[in-house]
Amino acid sequence: MIEYNRTPKRGLKGGGVNQMSLLAKLYRGEEGQGLIEYALIAALIAIAAIVALTFLGGKVGNTFNNIGANLG
Repeated sequence: MIEYNRTPKRGLKGGGVNQMSLLAKLYRGEEGQGLIEYALIAALIAIAAIVALTFLGGKVGNTFNNIGANLG
């Protein structure tokens, strides 16, 4: 006979998912550690891209404007 959990789920209180315990499991587990490492790498790449575009954006825009002026 299959038994079902009959406890009603009411959000974060009384039978719901405890977010702190989920975060703690992710922090302790190897899967969570890998996920955090990938997220940090992605964040660093995004920051580097934003910084590069901020400094090089004007030069790239001027280059395209010069190309457009020479073609037209």
